[in-house]
Amino acid sequence: KHRVHRAITGAEPRAFELRGTNWFPRPAPDGDGDAEAQWRADVQLLKRWHARLMAAVDALDADGLSKPSGGGHTVAEHLLGVAAHDVYHAGQIQLLKRLHAGG
Repeated sequence: KHRVHRAITGAEPRAFELRGTNWFPRPAPDGDGDAEAQWRADVQLLKRWHARLMAAVDALDADGLSKPSGGGHTVAEHLLGVAAHDVYHAGQIQLLKRLHAGG
């Protein structure tokens, strides 16, 4: 969402809030609540970037979806990629829930 937001808004490149690229170090669950607090903070970060991306989409004019947005893709293609990425992770979550429930 961060990269696509930058691609469709033309915002200046800047580092993501968390250090790392695809993997962000997180505290191990140790019973003291740090991991739970970090989880809630990560969920809020995701929600903020989702809202920023949706605001950028809302600001597009009628031709905005067909405009190039970098990497040889249009804005629409980047947005479809974000949606597919979210669906992929939603499927992972459902699988983990089923495995945790025992079936």
